[in-house]
This record gives sequence, structure tokens and C-alpha cells, in this order.
Amino acid sequence: MRRGDKQFGKEMSAARALRLQRAFTLVEVLVTIVLLIVVMAAVIQIFTISSDAAARTSANSEVNAKAATVREALTDQVGKISPGLLIIDSPTPTTGRRETQDGFQLVQSRQDRLVFLVTGDVDEFQSFTDPTRANPNGAFIDQEPRTASCSEALVYFGPGIPLTIAEPVAPIPLADDLDFNSVKLTTSEWVFLHRTIMLMTNRDASSDPAWVPTTMTQVTAAGGMLNGGPLRAEFINGSMDAIVGDPGSNYPATARTFAALIMRKNLDASDLLSENPSIAALWQPSHAPRTATLQNPALLNYYTRGGASFVPGLADFRIEWTDGGPIDSVAGDLRTRWFGLRPDPTVNVSNAMLNSLAGGSPPVIPNYAVRRQDYSTDTRADAAVAFGIAAGSQNKIEWSRNGNLSGSDSAYRAIWRGDTWQYRPKALRFTYRIYDAGNRLKQTTEIDLDEDGDFDPDETPPNDSQRRLMMRWGRTFSVVVPVP
Repeated sequence: MRRGDKQFGKEMSAARALRLQRAFTLVEVLVTIVLLIVVMAAVIQIFTISSDAAARTSANSEVNAKAATVREALTDQVGKISPGLLIIDSPTPTTGRRETQDGFQLVQSRQDRLVFLVTGDVDEFQSFTDPTRANPNGAFIDQEPRTASCSEALVYFGPGIPLTIAEPVAPIPLADDLDFNSVKLTTSEWVFLHRTIMLMTNRDASSDPAWVPTTMTQVTAAGGMLNGGPLRAEFINGSMDAIVGDPGSNYPATARTFAALIMRKNLDASDLLSENPSIAALWQPSHAPRTATLQNPALLNYYTRGGASFVPGLADFRIEWTDGGPIDSVAGDLRTRWFGLRPDPTVNVSNAMLNSLAGGSPPVIPNYAVRRQDYSTDTRADAAVAFGIAAGSQNKIEWSRNGNLSGSDSAYRAIWRGDTWQYRPKALRFTYRIYDAGNRLKQTTEIDLDEDGDFDPDETPPNDSQRRLMMRWGRTFSVVVPVP
């Protein structure tokens, strides 16, 4: 071989060796891929955590805003209460109900209602149903004819009946045993209602002739909503929000008139303090549109029907009241006592009860009524008579099913009117759960179904499987409002 050829061969060998030295081995490639996967997974995890945190922050802001709205409305309206009528009605809670479509039938939901008369400023309340109200189609009338308004009203706070998805066909009832088209709303789909029925002595002469409010004659007549009948259809469907006096009525439509009519009712078991009192229409829920349309005033979700809709996604609304007294001053328990319906804290929430959730059997926690009547140690003679504490006296304010014994069908009601107004509550406590629209807020470690202060189950700490079953969504809020 010539010298030049030898040199060329050496150069080629050196180049080949260099190429082989620069190439990756299969092991190196695999290690590199694994490292890339780990880095990508870490980046995705960081992004997910950041995204979840942002979503929870947004959800908390959403429910905090709703809670502030509820608190302000309750405080404002209760602060303007008119003497003569205050009603707390606590029906039997639902059986275990799903909070979301993905949840289990775990928590019994409360549907408490509050009704009272309000006297506010001049033109405090304006009609949503009066056709002269601002027209979203373009015409705005701010002078004549003027929107119907007044300073007095009958106010309701409590659950509304949400309309179905196929609005405005029909509503879905809240009770578990009443189903509509095999669809049962989860509690996160409920709507909380603030219904205001205006009390007007007469209709403004300049108001639209097509707007015909309900009259006191229709309210007080046999079968009327103050005489054994249901809430009038126009109030249920939201097509009317006012009551007026008329020439044919014996009573003007005022707060004083309503208070006087309630005073004429019997307090015995045949009327107010009974299972089905003659004024039960006052706390009957009405429709709560979840959408609005401008198409046809006859539709249940026409925009004027939304005047009473309040807060979507609020459920498990509970009301308690206090007279400001201590639980037991003799024994040294100076905590404020609260009255109303309450879960029985002595119930043993067992592992078996929670495990039955997987099979579709919700736990049933019995309730009982904590009554002012049961505090027999009170010394005020007049209060003892009013609450049925004194020997031979009858409770003029409270009614409860099962008395103070617990049961799955317990219920409670308290009605203060003119003759018992001096014993009205010092304050009301409202407790409720608010759900965010995306169901992003949830807890898995604070389930206390019998409200005994200990997390369930009572036997042993819940295992991971039970924690998944016991997940709750949303957040609970509580506010105490003084009663003037």
C-alpha cells in the first residue's frame, strides 16, 4: 500500500471513531426520555396545582359574595320588621339528598321559612310585575304612569321551587317523595327565595289598567290564603306581587290589617298551632326562575317573574331563635340558648350507616324540637303562661310534631302576633350552605351528621373509602340578626 493510501485510511478511521464517540447509546436515549417525562409531569403538576388554586380562589370569592348578599338582605329586612306578625316554620328535613350529581345521598337538607311584616320608607318596595316598570325592549318610563310602589310588605325568606331545565314547563318539587319526570334536583341546584308581596291601600290612578293586583277580599274570603287556602296562583308563578284594598273589601291592605287578621285566629289545635294551620299559605314556596326571557309575559320565566328570585345554589337553610337567656344559669352553663329544630346529637352515626351509602341507602338522622316551653325553670310568670310553662297554660307561640322527642318526621313552628309580641326573639340565627357554580369547593374531613360536635362515624375514624362517600360540597355560613 502506498503511503498516501495509508494516510487516507488513518484519517477515515479517526473520523469513524469520532462519529462513534459523539453518538448516544440506547441507554442514554432512554434515560433522557425518562428525564423529559419527569420534567413534563412536574410542569403539568405545577400547572394543575396552580389552576386548582385559582379555581378555588374564584369559587370562594363567588360564595363569599353570595353570603354577603344574603346577610345584608336578612339584616336589612328583619331590621324593618313591623309589629304583629313573625313566623318561623321548620318542616321535616328531606332524607339524604345528593349535593351534586357526582355526590352521594348523604345530608338531610333543611327547608326552613321566615315570614314577617315590614314597614319601610316611602316607596321602599316597587313592583316587578307592573307593566309600567322599565321595559327591557327599549321603552323607559320614569315619569307618568309611575311604577306601583309602597312602604309596607309581607316578606318571605326560604326555599323557592326551581323551574325545570325545559323552562317554563313546570317546577320540580323539593320534597323527596315528589318527583317530576324522574328528575330530582340536587341541593346545589336549589334556589333561595326572597319574596316580597306589596301591601297597597289602593292602586295608583295612573297605573296600567292591565295590571290588576290581588285584593284583600280574595285574600280573606273562604278558601283565601288567610282562610285555609293555598298561596294564590299569581304569587306562586310570579305574575303578581301586590295586594290592594278595594271598595268591596272590609279591610285595607296594610301591615296593621294583616296583624289584626292573624290576631283573630284561634291558637288551639284547630288553627294556628296545628299540623295544617289556616295561614300556611304565607310560608308556601313559589317558583324561582333560573333563566329569563323577553318572549312572552305568560311564560313562567318572563323577566318580570324574576323579581322574587334571590340566590341560586343556596340550600339547607336553617332558622333558630333566642330569647337571650342562658342554657342553665344554676349549673353554670351561661351559653345562649337557641330554639328550633335540631338533629338529635345522641344518635350513633355508625360505620354500617355510612357504608350503606354505597348501596344507595342514605342515613336518616332523627330531629327534635328545642322549645322555649321546655325551660320550666323560668320565673317570669307572664312568659311562663305564654309558653305553656305554667301549670294549666297552653303554649301560645310554639307548635312541634313529636314535642321534644326525636323522630324522623319532626317539625317545628313559632308564631308571634300582637298578643305575644313582647316575647318575640331577641335575635334570629340563620345557617345555610352555598354552592359554587362549578362545584369546586369540597371537604372530606368535617362530616358531622348528628351535629354532636364530633366528626362521623362515632365508632372509629372514617377510612379512605368512607371519606370518599362523605364528601361535602360548598361552604356553610351562619349569621345572627337582632330583632328590633
